[in-house]
Amino acid sequence: MKELQDKGQEKRMEQDIRKQVEDGLREREEHFRTTLYSIGDGVISTDKYGRIVDMNLVAEDLCGWTLADALGKPLAKIFKIINSDTGEVADDPVKKVLEHGQVAGMANHTMLISKDGTKYQISDSAAPIKNHKGDITGVVMVFSNVTTEYAFRERLRVSEERLNLAMMVKNEGLWDWDLTTGNTFFDDRYYTMAGYQPNEFSQNFDGWAENVHPEDLQASQNAIKAYLSGETDSFGTDFRFKRKDGSWMWIQGKGKIVERDANGVPLRMIGAHTDITDRKRVEEALRNSEEKYRGLIEQMLEGLVVADKDDIIQFVNPAFCEMLGYQDNELIGKVGYEKLLNEAGKKLIAEKNRTREKGISEQYEIDMIKKSGEQITLLMHASPVKEKSGKVVGSMSTCIDITNLKKEQIVQQILYNISNLVLQTPTLGALFKKVRNELKQLFDTTNFFVALYRPESDTLEQLVFDDEKDDFIEWKTSESLSRQVVMQAKTLLLNKTQRDQLAADLGLKLLGTPAKCWLGTPMKINDKAIGVVVIQSYDNENAYDENTARLLEMVARELSLFIERRNMLEDLVIAKEKAQESDRLKTAFLANMSHEIRTPMNSILGFSELLKNPQLTGDQKQRFIATIEKSGERMLNLISDIVDISKIESGQMEVFDAEINVHDSMMFLLDFFKPEFNKNKPDVQLRLKLPAQQTIISTDKEKLHSILINLIKNAEKFTHTGYVEFGFCRDENMVEFFVKDTGIGIPKDKQAKVFKRFFQADSSLSSGYEGTGLGLSITKAFVELLGGEIWVESKPGKGSAFYFSLPAKVQVKPGKKEENTCRAHTKAHAEKKRKILVVEDDQDSIDLIYYMLDKKDFELYHVTTGEEAVKVFKENSDFDLILIDIKMPGIDGLEATRQIRQFNKEVPIIAQTAHALAGDREKAIEAGCDDYIAKPIKLDALTRMIHQYTG
Repeated sequence: MKELQDKGQEKRMEQDIRKQVEDGLREREEHFRTTLYSIGDGVISTDKYGRIVDMNLVAEDLCGWTLADALGKPLAKIFKIINSDTGEVADDPVKKVLEHGQVAGMANHTMLISKDGTKYQISDSAAPIKNHKGDITGVVMVFSNVTTEYAFRERLRVSEERLNLAMMVKNEGLWDWDLTTGNTFFDDRYYTMAGYQPNEFSQNFDGWAENVHPEDLQASQNAIKAYLSGETDSFGTDFRFKRKDGSWMWIQGKGKIVERDANGVPLRMIGAHTDITDRKRVEEALRNSEEKYRGLIEQMLEGLVVADKDDIIQFVNPAFCEMLGYQDNELIGKVGYEKLLNEAGKKLIAEKNRTREKGISEQYEIDMIKKSGEQITLLMHASPVKEKSGKVVGSMSTCIDITNLKKEQIVQQILYNISNLVLQTPTLGALFKKVRNELKQLFDTTNFFVALYRPESDTLEQLVFDDEKDDFIEWKTSESLSRQVVMQAKTLLLNKTQRDQLAADLGLKLLGTPAKCWLGTPMKINDKAIGVVVIQSYDNENAYDENTARLLEMVARELSLFIERRNMLEDLVIAKEKAQESDRLKTAFLANMSHEIRTPMNSILGFSELLKNPQLTGDQKQRFIATIEKSGERMLNLISDIVDISKIESGQMEVFDAEINVHDSMMFLLDFFKPEFNKNKPDVQLRLKLPAQQTIISTDKEKLHSILINLIKNAEKFTHTGYVEFGFCRDENMVEFFVKDTGIGIPKDKQAKVFKRFFQADSSLSSGYEGTGLGLSITKAFVELLGGEIWVESKPGKGSAFYFSLPAKVQVKPGKKEENTCRAHTKAHAEKKRKILVVEDDQDSIDLIYYMLDKKDFELYHVTTGEEAVKVFKENSDFDLILIDIKMPGIDGLEATRQIRQFNKEVPIIAQTAHALAGDREKAIEAGCDDYIAKPIKLDALTRMIHQYTG
């Protein structure tokens, strides 16, 4: 029994132990999975066939696959990697691990391509997963996103290569000194320029000191101590250094503290050692025998200048004179730095003189001014000149001209900056101002402008115009040097003489103040000039050269690309907006046209039907007839508007200029509208405001009348009380017309749209008012055809004022108005019936004229062709007036008029037509007609015109 109890207890213990192990395993597994999902690297595990078993969140994010989607798929499908340099597919890391059974690291330059195409530079390693028997059951791979670090390393590598190249060119070695440990890093160039192999002597202060000449060591150490203690604000010293072959070379050492502790104690110092052996030899030669080595000095490619302690120049070599454009006698004995330096340079030299008084040699850059006024940059190697006692009595400096090198560096930086500006600056104006500020680092941009070329008007329009003398917003290309730049799409560099010669050769009448130096380069898209970039100098004929031109061309290319991209984007947006707006406006326009056509047609047809009722009273008939007339006028206005818009759209609207008396035109409009206002708007006064003197201008009379009629009708429509006032004022070059009212006014946000086509059809502003919404659009088009501009000023509830200006040669005529130039017949005509020849081929039109004039003391005769009209008038020349239709079969009315005028210049001829298009009146007058009337003809207008010409 006891034995059974023991066995039961043993079994329970075994079960407890097994449960504890299983719980521990589950806890470890959960801990492992939590750890896996918490680490910052991507982790993927596969089975021994390379199929995905697990991946953490970082791996999901980088690969673009979720674990659920990736599970069981081959690694190569999920983990796509290529060589970032060659673009070739990289080796499968899992395959490598399974083949060799070892950890495999990924090669440099490996790029992971995510599911959505995103590319990441990565580093990774893959390791086998083994079971307790040691068999490989899968692979685990850990990888990191090192895109940022990779890019940084690449930039660093390129930067190091450039630095090494620069150091090689300048024969310099770099050092980095840890002041706390004494350890010093010397770069490879430091060793090789003295004939050593890299790291051949110790990388510490002692390793350097062991190779310094004993006579120079103390002075060098003193210079270092003085700088570290703050006695001097810079470190520089010359010393001899032992080469590997035992010879001595001269080194110029310079350095700077780059790290301090919280108390300001220096911790780290870096610097460069430059081989100045050759220069020291020259200095030694000068000290030993100036004459003996003068020939050598004069052959130096480097400039050499020696000055005493008061900066008076004692000696210059030919190279120095050539650099600055002087003869040696113009410099020797002079305080050279007063002559050669600007204010910044003088301050720098004063500082360097204080340093040299302490026996320190230096290398630095300084700007000097040539005799021509041009500024150049020199790299100076300046050393103190000492007496035997060690006292500093002057300085000796060698120099090389690094102007072009500096410019090239600045050019590259400027182009880089401009590229960034192109991406970051939202507007053209702001971009060009920033570009100008960049360019002024290299040359004079005081007078700088950028303009876009407008081929439709052959004008240039400024984007930026900063100039000491002039300021043009828009100007004719033919009046500018920019004409050649735009027409030939090539850069142009001219001095004043060349400028004047070019203008004379091409017959250019140039705008603006003449510049001594002018440089313009085109901005181009698809090899076609779209504008110009121009700089000019009014006082320096050598301000710019071919190098300047090449740089300006590069800048212009960048700016052209920016404009092209901006235009493409704007065109896309505008095209979309126009398409949407056009569709909306056309829909609204068609709906409005349907309304505008059907409404008067309903009245015309309906009341025409009612007129057939014999039971109507006389008053009823008159009301019906008046309604039909009003609806007919409305239809006619609609048709006229549509015809005008069609001609404007197709570019067929012509302008016929002639001299007109503006006062007479205004009085005609007043007489024309006053009865209508009195009848339809009794609470609205029609006023006319004119200057005292008569004014005659040259313009298209019909279009001017159409503009004013549209504006007055518009004012009448929206004004219920108060007044409508129109008139004009003038100055030497312009005539400004106006139409003002006290109507409902226009909201601010609607004012920019009132001249848009079909605007009324879609605007709540016109709700309750009939009209097509074309009137103001036609008005604006007519104003622009006449070379003017139109604008509106308005306040809701206060009224509106429309203004338009027309260019005109104004003639002022004092005293009375001009006599009416129409042929006036004597009063004898009033005592007898006037005999009128009607030339018309349409029977309905003939009947209408007979009904109109038969009982008005007129004696009417009619023919149906132009040939008959000429024949009848030849045989009976006693007609008082000819009323002739323009469009007839055979000889039309204009040709018949020309033939009649060959033998009779006196008889009044009035043309009539159903075309009523712009230009018809001018054609009729040109053919010999006295006046013109459009169909449908109104009785009042016809009788008034006949009385005007027959008395």
